Amino acid sequence: PATALPAAGAILLHPWAGIATGALTGALSAWGLGRIAYRALENHGIDLLNLMKHGPAPQAGKPTTADLPVRHRIGVTISYAVAWLPLFPQGLAPMVMKIFGIEERVWFLALHLPPIWQWPTIIFMIAIGLLMYGYAILIPMRLSSSSSANTG
Repeated sequence: PATALPAAGAILLHPWAGIATGALTGALSAWGLGRIAYRALENHGIDLLNLMKHGPAPQAGKPTTADLPVRHRIGVTISYAVAWLPLFPQGLAPMVMKIFGIEERVWFLALHLPPIWQWPTIIFMIAIGLLMYGYAILIPMRLSSSSSANTG
């Protein structure tokens, strides 16, 4: 809003003024944001470089995903990698299309099925996606709580 209003005003008054306004706004933004970055790096540059080189410092007693058994580690990785497929493009997108009455079936599985099976398939796909995300989030949390109970 702070840059769009002057730009819109300049364009409405004279279209070529939009180019000058855009260039001036870009230069001021680059200078201002560059100044902010310069100050942040001046104050915390060494910490940032150490973080990039070595990663975050390990916290004593806090388990990580690497502490999971191999089968759960594989399950969590696969769940994070694949859960978006049933949830978004096979569940939520066809649901929105059905609600708004869009007739194109494109590549959504549920929309290629007979009408009686479309809503159950959409709900099933959303449930699978949510369950996969739930597994990927809750299994490491369960590991964290069980290991803190064992050490405490």
